[in-house]
Amino acid sequence: MNRRTKKKVKPLFDELRDWLSVANSDHDIKTALERFATRYGFSWFTYLAVNDTNVRGLSNYSLDWQERYLADHLAVIDPILAVARSAKRPFSWSAGSVTPGWTRQQIRFMRDAEAVGIRSGVSIPILDGYGIRAVATFSGSESEIDREIVADEFDLLAIGAYLHAFLARRDDIALHAAKCPLTHSQLECLSWLVQGKNNTDVASIRGISTRAVEYQLQAIRHKLGASTTVQAAAIALDRRWVSL
Repeated sequence: MNRRTKKKVKPLFDELRDWLSVANSDHDIKTALERFATRYGFSWFTYLAVNDTNVRGLSNYSLDWQERYLADHLAVIDPILAVARSAKRPFSWSAGSVTPGWTRQQIRFMRDAEAVGIRSGVSIPILDGYGIRAVATFSGSESEIDREIVADEFDLLAIGAYLHAFLARRDDIALHAAKCPLTHSQLECLSWLVQGKNNTDVASIRGISTRAVEYQLQAIRHKLGASTTVQAAAIALDRRWVSL
């Protein structure tokens, strides 16, 4: 039997709650989650909250992988997220398995994950309001995991709900943000909008035409994979490229 299945979820969940109750910083939270993952037999943890293309969360994956995930908008093709969007129960997965219906991009995503050592895991789907889907994942470098790991379904769902309640509304957590792709002028435009100015105000402040402002906002939306300027502003705020 896989060594992970010998660990019951409930006692470890109680420990995790104790650790998080005294966590006062991003570092403390990561340490608590990393300890839980290790005690459960995994190497990594990830919490992701996704609203369309806006992604925020916390993980101890390599900084290179986190940066790539954000910069290349990989949440759009991430097959684990795709499953979590409709799943009602925790599920196990492995990078070496190809599920019927996966696109070439999704297969490549899993192969790329496998190449950096992410080979298997268990994911806990979480549903929130306003179209937000969240997922908590614990993963490791083994090629397969014993599917009995998801037998403690209730406790795993409780862990997901607790982590979401604890992390979702904290403003001090974020994936390691990709390098800002926006130019100084684009950031300036977005910053004024975040301060409550409209396109005409920004044009007047910067001494440019309204059309020029609209062109810059179009470029911003394209670079951030956002469908609206409001969404682009939310992404920039989450990644601390602009501030209120």
